[in-house]
Amino acid sequence: MQEGAVPVRVALTGNGLDHWQEKKWSFDLRVEGEATILGMEALALQSPALGGYLDGWLYAMDLRSAGVLAPRHTFANLVVNGEDWGAYAVLERPSIGFLAAQGRDGGAIVHLDPEPGN
Repeated sequence: MQEGAVPVRVALTGNGLDHWQEKKWSFDLRVEGEATILGMEALALQSPALGGYLDGWLYAMDLRSAGVLAPRHTFANLVVNGEDWGAYAVLERPSIGFLAAQGRDGGAIVHLDPEPGN
């Protein structure tokens, strides 16, 4: 492994064609071991269009500034096997680090499925 490399498990994610556009696939990353990426141990990479570009980022920042539990959200340029796939939204997934970064103790994290029965 090269210097600065972080081992991760990668999976395709999303439940619709909008998550699998040409060169804008959505990915779920789980960092292995003690390392993190941008301070996150579990994160999603997706097209910025899916989150409303800067609207999603601003909404997350507003929630966090109000003390509401909300994922970290940033943007990064994604390179896959040496090929530039462009700008991606980087969204934190629930994990122990997710809670700790916001000064919360461990506990249950509930996610409501917007499309039950699928």
